[in-house]
Amino acid sequence: MLLAAPHRYAALREDMYRERDGWAAGLRDDGNPVRDEFQRVAGEHLAAQVTDDGLRNRLAPDHAFGCKRVLISDDYYPALTRDDVELVTEPIARIEPEGIRTTDGQRYDVDVIVHATGFQPLDRTGGVEIVGRNLLALREAWKEGPEAYLGMAVNGFPNMFMLYGPNTNLGHHSILFMVECQIDYVLQALAALDAGDTSEVRTLDVAAEVQRRYNDELRRDLAGTAFAAGCGSWYTTDEGRVVNNWPSSIESYRERTAVFAPQDYHG
Repeated sequence: MLLAAPHRYAALREDMYRERDGWAAGLRDDGNPVRDEFQRVAGEHLAAQVTDDGLRNRLAPDHAFGCKRVLISDDYYPALTRDDVELVTEPIARIEPEGIRTTDGQRYDVDVIVHATGFQPLDRTGGVEIVGRNLLALREAWKEGPEAYLGMAVNGFPNMFMLYGPNTNLGHHSILFMVECQIDYVLQALAALDAGDTSEVRTLDVAAEVQRRYNDELRRDLAGTAFAAGCGSWYTTDEGRVVNNWPSSIESYRERTAVFAPQDYHG
């Protein structure tokens, strides 16, 4: 048993970690073998669980693999094949006293409506008004979409560090690893403040040029991913700018955040 051999458990975890990080290649929009394999497996899974041709065609995604959040489930498709379940894809025209009326004129009598509101990725302030230098509100700074340096620091908001900030979400691995990298980085920043390695006023404000260069690079990298394939997911703004996801492996993020660089900040 693995419990009796902790070194084997550690080795298994490392193998799984490395394999999953390799999946990042499958989310790139360049026809690589990893992505082709993902699409093949997804297609075979759908075919195996849904035998009705009409239903299967309606369930088949019409967007690039990874453009929307990938659902890993073995009971979603079977639920839709039950005799007491009907898949309705027509848009809703209105809610009536007896039920739901779709745009094709059909009415569906219902007892309960579950309103799934989805994600609001552009409102990362959680309803809290955060104000930085020159009375600039973070909501105003992010009016065209959230952005930060390394997903943690925003110019004009000194000594403010975020965890799970803009462009640190993942489509292939565990977000916990990203947060652990961020915690290590913030602890280094705090240590630099305590040591007096920064300005006399003991503040850290990421330089505007550092933040700009970083986000320009991010946008170039994201342009080659499935996230930017234009399917209209919660990853993007209405204009199509990807503001949530990291474009590469988590190892690359660890390398970028491993060492806090005081020269990237000013007082």
